[in-house]
Amino acid sequence: MKDFNLNAHVRVVKATIRANGETKDVEIINIFSFTFKDIVFNWCNNYMGDYPNYTFAKLQLFCYKWFIIFQNDEQLYLQLKNMKEEKNERVEVYYDRLLKLANSLQHRTIDNFLITIFRYRMQPYLHVAIVGMKRETLQQHKEIVLVCEERIMKSKQ
Repeated sequence: MKDFNLNAHVRVVKATIRANGETKDVEIINIFSFTFKDIVFNWCNNYMGDYPNYTFAKLQLFCYKWFIIFQNDEQLYLQLKNMKEEKNERVEVYYDRLLKLANSLQHRTIDNFLITIFRYRMQPYLHVAIVGMKRETLQQHKEIVLVCEERIMKSKQ
């Protein structure tokens, strides 16, 4: 998906349509949708199944909107996946950064994904301290980690 350029694709499709002299919206939409790759192709076909009477201009507009949202979410997921607690960073700050990034997504992510990121990308000493502790939600997980962090800080004094 990274190597796909929607603008370039639309220009090529429009040039092909002009070269073939096609003027019927139904045929233009078919050319447009069947020349896509993978995810965009699936989206376009699903979208046209839901809205069969749309014009090429409307399809193109919705495709641009969807594609921009998809690209933004893809970048945010990569940032989430690579996020980690910085050295000397408090758990509360790390948790807030994680939530802020997760709330920026257009499509909601599941709690288990965020728990996994939160748990496995925190400082190793905290990760080891909470192994085996029960947690069901991200909030519960944060509270357990905060207690562990507080106890560890007290033991260092």
